[in-house]
This record gives sequence, structure tokens and C-alpha cells, in this order.
Amino acid sequence: GVLNDAAWEGAAAIILDCVLGGDPVPGVSTRVLLTRDDVWLYIAARCADPSGKIRAEKTDRGDPGVANDDSLEFFLGTPSTKTQKEYRYFHFMLGAGNAAREQKIEKGRMDPAWTAAWPSATRVTDGGWEAEAALPLAILADGQLDGVVFNVTRNKQAPPARAYSWAVLEDGGGRAAYYNPAAFGRLTGLEDVAAPPMFAPVVLTAVNQGGYLEDHGSYSYAVSLSVTNTGDLAGTVEWTLEDRRLRDGVRMATSGGAELSARTGTNLIVHVPVDLPAARTAFIAVHPESAKRLEVGEMGRLCVLTAYTDRNMYHAGDSQGRLTVGTVFTDDAFARENLRLAVKLDGAENTRPLFERQFDATANQGLSVEFGPAELPPGDYTFTIDLSRAGGIFAGETARFRVAGALPADIAVTRIDQDNLCLLVNDRPFFPLGFCNLGGFGNVLAFDDRTQCVM
Repeated sequence: GVLNDAAWEGAAAIILDCVLGGDPVPGVSTRVLLTRDDVWLYIAARCADPSGKIRAEKTDRGDPGVANDDSLEFFLGTPSTKTQKEYRYFHFMLGAGNAAREQKIEKGRMDPAWTAAWPSATRVTDGGWEAEAALPLAILADGQLDGVVFNVTRNKQAPPARAYSWAVLEDGGGRAAYYNPAAFGRLTGLEDVAAPPMFAPVVLTAVNQGGYLEDHGSYSYAVSLSVTNTGDLAGTVEWTLEDRRLRDGVRMATSGGAELSARTGTNLIVHVPVDLPAARTAFIAVHPESAKRLEVGEMGRLCVLTAYTDRNMYHAGDSQGRLTVGTVFTDDAFARENLRLAVKLDGAENTRPLFERQFDATANQGLSVEFGPAELPPGDYTFTIDLSRAGGIFAGETARFRVAGALPADIAVTRIDQDNLCLLVNDRPFFPLGFCNLGGFGNVLAFDDRTQCVM
């Protein structure tokens, strides 16, 4: 990010003087330097901004919000015909905080899963910010290097916000104007480059396969990975999965690898060890280092606690209600880990809990708590369940219900039996309508206007 390297002496220079979104801002300028070898196209940029208000909030590679910071965007590709939709080009985004991401665009369609390794560095200065990047020429290996299209754009975020481009683009539509390869400039001097083949591993999908697994007191979960090599060179794909607990932010990393032939893919099952089951997120990235991190899907299936009341609604005169709590821990593991469950009941109109109990043991991986709805005034109520050990609370869940007045005499009233997973009409099971918990409790179908659905 410091542009004092001797390699930049004598480099080709271009100025971004096409202004989008308004008149030029005095003192704001963008000078870009270009040079290359047989492997990389090297780019340096000095982005002057006398306001000193440089937005450089994003720092993660793969962050989708890169362009919301002060940023540069590089476009590099080859046309197969003279029509815009037949261009294949590559789009690289680099923020002032060194956040970066990339995608491929072919025949007008964006492929955000595409990735490539491209190093970069940035720094914010008193008079703006500077950047260096290297784009791999191997991405052009199957194109015509005497017809390479190229553009650089800049996003200035401090008011007055502006967009700048080297190529002359049609103003209007914001950043959408950038995606016009027919208007890009031409990059010369690449005709004698023998672009080498590239190993380009991409994680297409990463999905959690279910709940936590226990093996003699150790816990893990399984992630299914779909990985492909979009390049023409075989190699070893190495991946790192970063796991983060939501409540306290504790991170763990798991790494591995697999051999990939040219332009082939494979599916892998990765077992991710954890120190303790808890709500968490996970991201995976492949190596060689790229700007792409993919979030692991279906992480919500890693359930630590479940909690529900036997009814979603109680009426005056209902003498008994029941809260059911389940945990991922076996009864032996609950005792071995010195865990504790705290149950608290709150009402919307109450400043202090109406009910509090603590439990140091479970039965059949859970417990039941009886309570009296008839003792509660009409209103909405929430059970809060916290699971803790010596280090503090690490998991929590809530269960909500409503207490209403006496049952109306002139209409049919529906409510949910959450123990038996069925619909009750006037407190009697209504068949054949039933439901499962895959969609979550509280999913009800009303057949006509003679019933009142209470959620």
C-alpha cells in the first residue's frame, strides 16, 4: 500500500476523469499505475481526497459490503463478439480497509461464487488513500490477449459522493453503469504473455448436516462441502473453517485438504470439533488465499435448547400449564459438565419475574415445569431459559404464551397442542389437521371464517 517501490517507476499511468453522479469535486483525483510480468497484472492507485473523510470500515476478504466503503473496482476480460452480452470479464473490488471480493461475469450473468487468489494492500493517508493489487493473468488463459478489455472505477463515499471511471460510461443508475464492457478501454502490451494454467478451487456450497454429535464427552458437528476446481491445473485444495460462538464470540478453526484434478469437483464431509455445544456461525475459505469466504448454511440446526408450553394460549379457568425444556446434553453429560438450567417467567406488565427456578439435573435430556395459568391475569408471557456452567451462560431459549379471558360461547376457538402437535378446536383435537415442528410452532391453517385462529 506504500507506492515507493522502484517497480512503479516508468509504469503506465491512467487518470480516472469520467465523473458519475454530479460535477467534479475540487481536489479529488485518482491516478492509477499499471505494469505486469508473465503472471500478474500489477495495479497501484493514489486516491486523493482533501476532505480526509475516508470510509475504511470493511476489512474482511469476501465482505459483500466492500463497495459501501471508499473503494476501487477493477474489470478485466475478453470479448468473444462485439455484443455486450457475449463478453466474459472478471470483477475485483478493493476497499480502503483492504476488504476485497471478486466475481466472474459471462454473457451478462454474474457468478459470485467464482474466486481467484489476488494479493492486495491499502493504507489511508492524510490526503486520501493508496492501494496496490495484483490480478492473475491466468484468468485470461483461454481468451485473446490482444483484445483484453479493462476498466478501473472509484467509489468516493464522503459527501458529495461520486463515482469515477477511466472508461467513459453513461451516467445514471449508480454503480450499474460500471457493468458495460462494450465501453471499457483496451489493455495493450499483453500480446506476448504466455498466461500459465491456474489452479482455481471454489467452495460451491457448505451446509451443516444436522445437530451436535457426542462421542465419549467430545462434541462436533458435520458440514457437507461441495468443492470444484474451475482451473486447468490440478492441485491440492486446502480449506479453513472458522467457527464462532454467537454469545461470547469465541472462535475456533478447523483445516483440511483434498486433491482436485483440472476442472473437476468433489463432495466432502467435514467434522468440526467444538469445546461446547452452543449457537454459532461458521465461514469457510479455500487456499490459495482468495477474497472469498462462504457462510456455512443451516447452522440453526445446531440446537442446544428447546422450550415450549403445552398450549400456545390459555383461558381463564385453565388450572394447569406445562413448560417442557429439552437439551442436547445427555443426563450424564449435564452432570459431568456441572451445568445449570435457570427458568424465569416474565409478563409484559411486570417489572420483576413472576417465577424463577434453577435445576442442576435433567431427566431424559430435559425437564418439565408446571405452572398455573389461572393465577395469571390476561396478557402475554415469556419463559426465559438459560443454560450455564462455571464460565457463565452459553445458551438460551424462550417460550411465549398468552392468557386470555373466558372462552367465547358463540364461535369456535382454535389453539395449538404443542405436546401432541395437533390443532385443538374448542379444546378437542381437530383431525386430520396436524403439523410438525420443521416449520416451527405456531403454523396454523384456517379453512373458513367460522374459526378464530389464535397464534
